[in-house]
Amino acid sequence: EGTVLPYKNVLFTMENTDPACYWLTNYLETLLVQVWYPTTVCTQSREQRKIITRYLQETGSDGVVVNGLHLFKLHDFGFRGVSSVESAATGGAAHLVNFRGTDTMVALAMAKEFYGADCAGFSIPASEHSTMTSWGRERECDAMRNMLDKYPTGMVACVSDSYDIFKACEEYWGTELRAQIESRDGVLVVRPDSGELPGIVLQVLDCLESKFGCQKTSTGHKLLPSCIRVIQGDGIDINSLELVLSKMKEAGWAADNLAFGSGGALLQKLHRDTQKCAFKCSHAIIAGEGVDVVKMPITDPGKMSKKGRLTLELKDGIWTTVTEGRGKPAEDRLVEVFRDGRLLVDDALDVVRRRSEGEEIAPSSAKSVEASCDDDSQNQLVEGMDVSKQPEMQELVLKCSNLENELSNKDGELRALSTRSKQREESFGQQMKQKEQESLRSRAEAEFTRHKLQHLQHAASAAGVVLPQLTQEAAQVPAANQAELQALQRRADDAEAAVSDLTRRLTAKTQEVDDTIRKHKTELQDLQDRASKSVAEANSQVSRISELQASCDMKDLELESLRAAAAAAAAAAAAPPQPKETAAEAADRLRGTLGRDSCIVCILGGTDFRNADSRALVEAVAKNIHAATGSKAKFVTGGMAGVQETFAMHCGDGSSMWHLLPVGQSSGFSKGTDINAGADLEERKAI
Repeated sequence: EGTVLPYKNVLFTMENTDPACYWLTNYLETLLVQVWYPTTVCTQSREQRKIITRYLQETGSDGVVVNGLHLFKLHDFGFRGVSSVESAATGGAAHLVNFRGTDTMVALAMAKEFYGADCAGFSIPASEHSTMTSWGRERECDAMRNMLDKYPTGMVACVSDSYDIFKACEEYWGTELRAQIESRDGVLVVRPDSGELPGIVLQVLDCLESKFGCQKTSTGHKLLPSCIRVIQGDGIDINSLELVLSKMKEAGWAADNLAFGSGGALLQKLHRDTQKCAFKCSHAIIAGEGVDVVKMPITDPGKMSKKGRLTLELKDGIWTTVTEGRGKPAEDRLVEVFRDGRLLVDDALDVVRRRSEGEEIAPSSAKSVEASCDDDSQNQLVEGMDVSKQPEMQELVLKCSNLENELSNKDGELRALSTRSKQREESFGQQMKQKEQESLRSRAEAEFTRHKLQHLQHAASAAGVVLPQLTQEAAQVPAANQAELQALQRRADDAEAAVSDLTRRLTAKTQEVDDTIRKHKTELQDLQDRASKSVAEANSQVSRISELQASCDMKDLELESLRAAAAAAAAAAAAPPQPKETAAEAADRLRGTLGRDSCIVCILGGTDFRNADSRALVEAVAKNIHAATGSKAKFVTGGMAGVQETFAMHCGDGSSMWHLLPVGQSSGFSKGTDINAGADLEERKAI
């Protein structure tokens, strides 16, 4: 949570751990896809913060950013503008990742309960229309004075358009109450709540300047005295916010004069397609076999889903979603947060905020432990087209059909190879297990034999000690005791026979152990030879599977390209004729999109790098020119691979990057925004 990630990347994955509950993933999809809402609120809120910060810096108000006061420049007024209390809580908490100002109390409660934030946001005393109009029109100035009296210090906001905003600014705030405002230890925030944007903001600022005066910032922009500011809370969304700030800058006003309040536009004026958020099946186990799943509608290639097991990887500052199980688990940035009823990660709001600023922070441990278009649909698509386009479309449909058949055959061959490889692997594993058991039994028998040999050796040693002793005793017996001598001789003969027998048995056992060891060595060598052969065959099968997979991938790409071309052709054929836009009209329209006061830099370059150091040179130029120009320039490419794509990938975060393409085409770049104009290369050159 809090990671800044370009769209079209995987946000999270979910996998069922219980085969008996195979339906559970689809059941939870409806609930968990709702993360689109706080994610989209947080994203738009962050973009507005970037806009505010940029204009503060460009109009000499850098100190506001340094002191963190820019975090109070967009206040959440959205509680009453959303569809439910739950929406207010989740959306309001998402806004608090980027800002600290809010009047949505349930967002503070949610941040405290679920993210450990004692006080995630703040507000100030502020009047609403009823607390002003209940005094009556004749006593409006008294109502304003009452606000100053009740709150003699700190910040206080007062709505001032109940009757006449200009009279309120010039006669009440600027004349009758001016001395009290200037001597007060705090800031009065004047709130106009009606009028056309951006004019009303400039008019209010001019009225206040005529009474309170102003000073100049380091960039020469006007700034009201620190005792008075303005907040605009009517009609504010991401577009009107930037419009107001740009007009203020043009009119010579510093951005620090103004704060914004946003309600329905902040928490309600968005939907799931704003950031193209979707939750799709990508992999399934069918009849014991893993199957990659993908949605690829011919009528809208933009809705193609991601296929197979997914990993999210960060390389050289670029986020990439790797599909079809090709990613490296060690480089996967996705972190397991929940398994079998246990929450594994429980990040605090402070951690989420720090990640949103680009800080790398490890997760905090929890305290407690779709299908393609069928032939009939394709035929209907062809029949509904312009007659002149039908042959071209029929050819595309035929190519798509042939590719699908070829792809199906390759998939069948690939599955057959995988099955045979798996069977051989299982058979080889059983043989290895059997041999391991036989080897264990043989080792146990050899160990038992060694113990018996040791016992016999001890017995033989004992007999070897007794025999000399008996011989010595016999030599010491007197001749008169011949009977006793004969008895001792018999004992010596018996001991010698026992030693001889033990030696014979020892030799036999030694030979038996040697034979057993030689037998197991032969079997082991045979097993190793068979294992080497099986490994070689398995490697060969893997190589064949890889070749087939690569072939399938190429066919996939070719099929996707043809489908996209078919969809584009269908859309172009079905669309009613439009009056052709001239190059001048197109250029004027695009300047409006990019910002008429922006310096626009067009990036040219071919699709191939012809020198070894060309790519590194383009990357260096992109990084340095972005660092030098910041937000002052907008860069436009032709959406081409090679030089232009490399420049786009290394020119900042993509917020200043645009790609000019013919109508109906997209660049597919992960950074920047596509814009469309012109039908071909020559028209785009003219533009």
